[in-house]
Amino acid sequence: MQKSIKRNIFVAATYAAVLLLGLLLGQNYAEEQGSNQKTTFSSLGSNGNSDKLQYLVQLISENYVDNISVDTVQDEAIEHVVSRLDPFSTFLRPNQVLAKQETLEGSFDGIGVEYFRLKDTLLVVGMVSAGPAEKSGMRIGDRILKSETKILRGKRCPRQKLKN
Repeated sequence: MQKSIKRNIFVAATYAAVLLLGLLLGQNYAEEQGSNQKTTFSSLGSNGNSDKLQYLVQLISENYVDNISVDTVQDEAIEHVVSRLDPFSTFLRPNQVLAKQETLEGSFDGIGVEYFRLKDTLLVVGMVSAGPAEKSGMRIGDRILKSETKILRGKRCPRQKLKN
């Protein structure tokens, strides 16, 4: 090979090595600076989509004039986003979730059956799983003729709840 070609290859390889070294050192330096440096508003659009909300909350908590509750800001932002999805989606805060669970997991009164009045007889059409009626051996399709000592067959039943 000619001397000038060897020199050009050497210069190109040197430039490539320096460029690669600069990229590696620059990336390392940027990572170090990113964890130590305070964030600025100019980089809000440069984060990935999944981090934007968290980044915004972080900016507010670090730079807002007054003290704020980060949890409240996050909950309100989530509530706003979910409310725009459809009329059936809702966001429940932790205390609301507990209240809903208590409602759903609460106890019930009675024997745990759903019934239909068929003329003068009560016909069982549904049962609470593992409820008192199911535990006693009652099945869907059974007819309730008597409640303790009170005979129900042959009488018009009132529309109120059946006790026992």
